[in-house]
Amino acid sequence: MSVSVLTKTARSLGCLGPSGTFCEEAALRYLHRQDTAASLSFFNSIREVIAAVDRNETEEGVVPLENSIEGTVNTTVDMLALETDIRIKGEVVLPVEHHLLTPAGCGLEAVTTVASHPQALAQCEKHLSDLLPRAKRVPTNSTAEAARMLAESPPGWAAIGSVRASEVYGLSITVRNISDLPCNQTRFVVLGRKDSAPTGRDKTSLVFALAHRPGSLLNALKELAEAGLNLTKIESRPSKRGLGEYWFFVDFEGHRLEDSAARALESLSRQVFWLRVLGSYPADEY
Repeated sequence: MSVSVLTKTARSLGCLGPSGTFCEEAALRYLHRQDTAASLSFFNSIREVIAAVDRNETEEGVVPLENSIEGTVNTTVDMLALETDIRIKGEVVLPVEHHLLTPAGCGLEAVTTVASHPQALAQCEKHLSDLLPRAKRVPTNSTAEAARMLAESPPGWAAIGSVRASEVYGLSITVRNISDLPCNQTRFVVLGRKDSAPTGRDKTSLVFALAHRPGSLLNALKELAEAGLNLTKIESRPSKRGLGEYWFFVDFEGHRLEDSAARALESLSRQVFWLRVLGSYPADEY
């Protein structure tokens, strides 16, 4: 499914669908900042969005990278590290408000089943346990898919979704703001064939693997510290090659083409046995 968003120069942009997802909101926010137009294509999964960019079926794609409550979106980081050569060229940090949606006229007492994306269900579990302790949870590919299902479901179903989803599918917001923690943000990244030119307020993401020897991680991070690069994220992920083997994902402030960052990355490449720079891009405000 595609929808046109018109401003200036047309391009293609993929995101997790259907219409009404937080991913779509992030994509529209990105386009507004760029002041460009796009043919917005919806995909059924994060994997499909990334694969479409990798196959050049869409020029850019927007996918979630991490959430302030549930942490990293593993599919995104693993695919960027292992399965593609595409780059991160932008980021959008989106405040997330989850609402309990029901068909018009359906009260809370009638709800027996709640559908939503697994992360949304997890982020609202305490509230759901208080509001609907006996209701069955049904995972879906996206919050908007849950809302679309709800619009076609028999009585007794509810969904967790956004205000936009309620408007797109003609649903009522029965209970507002049911996230368990008040500060709920999701960081989305924009993917493309190339990353972005320096702007002076940039961030760089990379992934590397280390040899099994004492101090290897310390020595790697020391290269970045001595260059004066401020780390904004460091996380380990299983290499999928066996127990005890990990890759490290790092974000730092600055662009890979700046002198200090370029020298640090060159030095880091000699400290590790594998390094991939995922991209440099304008940093969003948290």
